[in-house]
Amino acid sequence: MESWEITKMPRYSVYGSDEFEEYVANTLGDITAQVLEEIPAGLIKALVLGGGYGRSEGGVYYDGTTERLYNDLDIFVFSANLAIWKKNWLNKKLRNLHNKLSVRHGLDIDFSPVVSVSRLSNLDLSLRYYDLQCGHQVLYGNPHIMASLPRWKAEDIPQIEALRLMLNRGMGLFFAAEYLNSASFAQNQDFIIRNIHKAYQALAEAILIFEHSYHSSTIKRMKLIQAVDLTKYCKKAKLRQNILTSMEFKLLPKREDKSLIDLCAMYQEAKAAFREVYYALWSLYFEVRSLSYEDYLALLQESHKPEFPVLIKNLILNLKGLPLRACLGKTGLKYPRIRLYQALPHFLFGDTANSLDLKSLLGISNKSDYQEHRDRFVSLWNCYN
Repeated sequence: MESWEITKMPRYSVYGSDEFEEYVANTLGDITAQVLEEIPAGLIKALVLGGGYGRSEGGVYYDGTTERLYNDLDIFVFSANLAIWKKNWLNKKLRNLHNKLSVRHGLDIDFSPVVSVSRLSNLDLSLRYYDLQCGHQVLYGNPHIMASLPRWKAEDIPQIEALRLMLNRGMGLFFAAEYLNSASFAQNQDFIIRNIHKAYQALAEAILIFEHSYHSSTIKRMKLIQAVDLTKYCKKAKLRQNILTSMEFKLLPKREDKSLIDLCAMYQEAKAAFREVYYALWSLYFEVRSLSYEDYLALLQESHKPEFPVLIKNLILNLKGLPLRACLGKTGLKYPRIRLYQALPHFLFGDTANSLDLKSLLGISNKSDYQEHRDRFVSLWNCYN
């Protein structure tokens, strides 16, 4: 084991008391110790806390008697150079630890896919790793490990990273709608409200990326979004207010007891704003004035034309999760996430287009029903988000 061990942490939140900070430190200490106990020495070079808590802006939920963690704990795992089979074994072990530790601590403990330390200097710029570079706390390993990342600039974050964020927060709205329409609405009210707020937060983050003024700090983003002309993206009068409310919710979440009618209205307002911004961002990405769903599908189909070796890799990835008939044609040569971009407006917004061949896109039979469509869509999202 290296000379460094478990590293002492600074603050994890803006609003938490000293007792809360100690509680988070103890939780992370337990997680770190459990990982190092169950995984053979030498495989893991570093464990790094990212997300809001890693940037000292984690959510603090006060339940009336105690302060509790509210957001997930995002832990990035860096390893030695490992053979593929060994890395797959390590990722599987971390998935098992995710399940075990999430139950123990009552919140999601998310471990990233393992990345070897030697790859850090060659990583492509992504929103996930840009945020990690800007704000993190090393739980175990070399305290300066993140210095190995390239010196990225916020203005260089690719637009597709904003659109990928919109895809994933759109899925949160999709799942929230399912709970809204289920008999378990009351038990899942927190999930619904949390994902409505996450959707508004994503609107701010995506817009700031397109404005070349993104910042990793939620507090800084709250100031930056107030300087943006949001009417370029959405005409909803309350959009800025709703975004700011949701960003404050990220830092200091509160329980919101709402009737089904009020929660449905809150959801519909968020979905309408999300749809408007979603198409506005894609219009800017494709450099067109406006987009219908039909136009959007056509442009997606013609975009993203990688080199031949990448085409072969994409075909193999498609064949892993889909039947052969779904991998024929242009879509089979694109990265499978393109299918999610194509299908999301249909499932989330209810949009339709003459060119949308959902059965072919999802690789399901002509006799399939909505539930099969939905299940395959969610399965593909779990694989390729």
